[in-house]
Amino acid sequence: MKGAVSLLPLLLLLGSIPAVLCADEHADHDHDHEHQHTTQADLQPHDHGKYDDFKFRADLQVVEQSPPIDTVAGGTAWFNPDEDEPEYVWDIDVMGVENLTAAVLRMGVSGEDGPLILGLLPLNVNASAFDAIDGPLPQITPPFTGDTLFHGHSSAEDLLGPLAGGTLADLEEALASGETQVVLYTTQNPGGILRGQVMPHSAKN
Repeated sequence: MKGAVSLLPLLLLLGSIPAVLCADEHADHDHDHEHQHTTQADLQPHDHGKYDDFKFRADLQVVEQSPPIDTVAGGTAWFNPDEDEPEYVWDIDVMGVENLTAAVLRMGVSGEDGPLILGLLPLNVNASAFDAIDGPLPQITPPFTGDTLFHGHSSAEDLLGPLAGGTLADLEEALASGETQVVLYTTQNPGGILRGQVMPHSAKN
């Protein structure tokens, strides 16, 4: 009919819109899905530059046992005398840990489970709670999973075992000896999952 406008092109255009929208929605879904999973390779190393002046460091590695522990967990512990208070400050930087329950400082070298000399985690727990002979360690409640930086400080009154009643100078001597180690525990590995020998920081450079 003269003067009539053909609707065919308009109908074809409208019919294609849902398909375009579905394709865009699917693309967005795929894009989101790609970022839902984090692998060990994706985890960026934490900034350790701020610890350049710390005196002691322990690289935390998976405890060797048979069968081997299946984990991507790792970390670093740092120790330094406080400049303003009669205390030692320490940080524990952990990555990829699952159900972390406790952390302590022990005497001992390379795999030896020596006497406990300082409780580290959980935070804000009286030192006496770590002093039970052959008893269970205090527990982080609920257990921690993920990546984080724990920060704490300890005084001479917190020293245990062979250092009980000693001074921070005694603690520093033990740390400098290379015969102390940081041990981390999890629900799945109550005998320890990460362990690291404490060494003078300069020896790690």
